[in-house]
Amino acid sequence: MNIKKIIRDIVYGALLSIHIKSHKKHFIKEKSAVTSLKLTKNQLKEIKSFYKPYNFKLNTTFHSFYTEKNGKFEVNYIPEDIWYTSIDRFYNNREKAVVLDHKSYYERMFPSNIIKQAKTILHRINGFWYDSSMKMISKTEVDEIIKKEEVLFVKVSSESCGGHGVFHITNKEDILREFNKVTDNNVDIIVQHAIKQHQELNKVGKSAVNTVRVLSMLTDKGVKIYSTILRMGIGNAKVDNASSGGITCGIKENGQLKDVAYTMLGEKFDCHPTTKVKFSEVTVPSYDKILDAVKKLHPSIPSFRMVSWDVAIDENAEPILVEANLCMGQLDFHQLNNGPIFKEDTKKILDEVFNKNKVRGK
Repeated sequence: MNIKKIIRDIVYGALLSIHIKSHKKHFIKEKSAVTSLKLTKNQLKEIKSFYKPYNFKLNTTFHSFYTEKNGKFEVNYIPEDIWYTSIDRFYNNREKAVVLDHKSYYERMFPSNIIKQAKTILHRINGFWYDSSMKMISKTEVDEIIKKEEVLFVKVSSESCGGHGVFHITNKEDILREFNKVTDNNVDIIVQHAIKQHQELNKVGKSAVNTVRVLSMLTDKGVKIYSTILRMGIGNAKVDNASSGGITCGIKENGQLKDVAYTMLGEKFDCHPTTKVKFSEVTVPSYDKILDAVKKLHPSIPSFRMVSWDVAIDENAEPILVEANLCMGQLDFHQLNNGPIFKEDTKKILDEVFNKNKVRGK
């Protein structure tokens, strides 16, 4: 019996439980604050009847939120608190994610013959510096490399979310000073060249790299894609994250954007607020190649059955992997744009999560 492992698992479980409970309250409070719609008695009855077989306390705030914002009532919307506390926890090994969800490891995890990645300049891991070939180098050598650059993206390698921990540096006169300012700590980082995105996606904003978010599920029959959306920046923002003020739009099967986009809190737009381009006039380049790459990549990380992938499209229409969220992938923008996340599979998913004795990915 490994006593240290047992103690570690107990401590980790306790900390995770506290984290989840605080987030659960946040999700409910956030959505109720921007929702005024009162569901009808019949709608409430339908929802409660649908979720009755499952052992959790149902909060219908999320049904009210989605129904009010996108105008579509569906009984099988997944409540966000249940998404994070039960569904994501069931399908993904969060303890492994803490270790593996690290951008400096992506090149070894995800082969370049399946999907490209942004060109890396430097890594800092556990306080040590490495060049693009993962050769350990000195800080003096780091400074010399940085001095030769004009534009840099510095990203926190792990446990970053919502665009936080991403720095865009364009100070040509003293780029080293700016670089040292944003890296004046000991967190793991990756330094990369900027991605030059495809002109089609420049239509909805040039300042940020607009990425496709793909939610995929690993099943015994292969990889199933449940939802895709385009995340877009607004104004001069350098990130496209909805939680940092960006907007999202659903993507049709042919890669064409849907008619409207939403903020994280459900504000609706008929055209991009900065460029004024109608969303339906934009088609994601190489959309099929993105989905094909996700289907090939996902089986290589079976500890994470439900993954949220962020993919950019470069100027040559090649998909570029930006991030693989191995757990805690965002739910609300999927359901705002595309309806219930699991669609006709909702009951099957809930049955697996709540009614099975063997719990994988707990």
